Amino acid sequence: MKAQIFSYKYHILITLVFILAIVLRFWHIEFGLPHSFYADEPEIAEPAIKYTYELRDIIANGNYYKLIPISYVYGTFPSYLLTAAVMFFSKSLNIAGIVFDKTTLYILMRSINAVMSLAVIPLMATLYLKLYPDEKRINNRIFSGALIAFFLAALNWKMIVHAHYVNPDIILTFLLTVTYITMISYHATPNRSAYIWLAGIFMGLAIGTKITAAISLPLFLYLFLHKKDYKSMAGFLLLTGATFILTNPFSFIFFNDFIFRIYQMLFKEGGLVFDSVDYSPLKYLFSLGTILTPFVFIFSALGVRKAVMHIKSASDEKPIHIFLLGNILIYLIFYSLQSRRVDRWMLPVIPILLVYAAHSVYTLPQLIKQKTLRYMVITLSILLYLYPSVVLLKQFQRYTPKSEAYIWARDNLPANSNRFVITEEGLDPMNKLRTEPETLLDVRQFNVYESKNAQYDYPPDPNLYDYVILSSRPIDDYKRSEVITKYPEYTKAWQEFERMVTSSEKFSLIKTFSTTNPNLIPVSEVYIYAKNKQ
Repeated sequence: MKAQIFSYKYHILITLVFILAIVLRFWHIEFGLPHSFYADEPEIAEPAIKYTYELRDIIANGNYYKLIPISYVYGTFPSYLLTAAVMFFSKSLNIAGIVFDKTTLYILMRSINAVMSLAVIPLMATLYLKLYPDEKRINNRIFSGALIAFFLAALNWKMIVHAHYVNPDIILTFLLTVTYITMISYHATPNRSAYIWLAGIFMGLAIGTKITAAISLPLFLYLFLHKKDYKSMAGFLLLTGATFILTNPFSFIFFNDFIFRIYQMLFKEGGLVFDSVDYSPLKYLFSLGTILTPFVFIFSALGVRKAVMHIKSASDEKPIHIFLLGNILIYLIFYSLQSRRVDRWMLPVIPILLVYAAHSVYTLPQLIKQKTLRYMVITLSILLYLYPSVVLLKQFQRYTPKSEAYIWARDNLPANSNRFVITEEGLDPMNKLRTEPETLLDVRQFNVYESKNAQYDYPPDPNLYDYVILSSRPIDDYKRSEVITKYPEYTKAWQEFERMVTSSEKFSLIKTFSTTNPNLIPVSEVYIYAKNKQ
């Protein structure tokens, strides 16, 4: 009877945590729409909408060239997946006679992304149970380690942020987590061919989502080589390659163009990138500390240490821990060698680190004998872990500072005025402001790529404009120490521009659109300045 009550308590707790995870991921998932998109969202979402409404023409007239990706920065699998979803959704609404618009389609695609973020939660609990199967047999603590992993995945603030907009990183995290589980299952029961099929297909989809997923391939091959299972390894590689080609056919058809585009991407991002430059060799360790929060990062480090001890002891789990730790290490090394810090690039290894953190928390009584101190550590860890998620409830609102600024400027700034806008967005809503003949609307996307001569993009004379609208994120980019050191003249020019605009001598701040701190999403704050009348 006690065991049954105990089981019910766990079911209730799991249900409540999962409901909270759903709320956090869908909370104002429409943020910014229809005026403002987030990050590279349009690069995946816009092709999906385009393919949906042009597919009939493409098939009827053989215009398959219209499916060729504009860029190979991201794989085409996410766009093709979303195309299928948008087609089914729009057809269903048309049959039902329900009117919808582009915003509805964006919310649909964001919702699919959120569902994938939710799917990672039970997958992480499964990964935990695969890695620590003996815990299933411990009386009165059944699945408690897996429950901790479930909790950590459900309430991780970074997973919540990236669930709110269309991006390849959440999709990649979902796909790779499945491959981790299938490869561990294969290692335990190598005769089950289903695991080879699943691992190969999902790995192909992962590479078809972001080509950088291929950096993990040597670790997958290691598990096959450890088993001396060359036949399964060949099958895995064949399935991976075939799946990649099916989901990215033009990468195969125009292979030379694909390789050249990849080379261009590496070259472009190999130089200084003003909005994310960071030369510190430890930048991605700090990144993981930020994503996991300090205490959970420490717990994950303790879990990693214990896994290393498993490797040294030559236990049966040694190959699995080498496989998982190798994934963490290869991501850290690969991205640390670059000159950029982009925290979301670490998402694919977050499930592994959270599983190790969950195991450390599970074994905390062995680490901290004193019960009072142990409870204090756990309580503080929970509070620090939940704090960013609570902040996000405030930050994710229907209107972002950017969309609020656009609506205000549209309704209050005269159309016959000269306006200058600095933004980080290619599709900034300020482009839609009304203009009259012989007036100037200059919306400038801040160039951040050294390879695109960003260092020569000097600001205009602000005196030419009646209004200057500044977004905080691009204005902060030139203030990075790496940019100041390498391009002092460029920095001085932008400093002088900002000084002229923000000083009360020539311009006055008439409106501010801000967000709460810490700015976790992050979004730009917007400042609107008007030229003082002489």
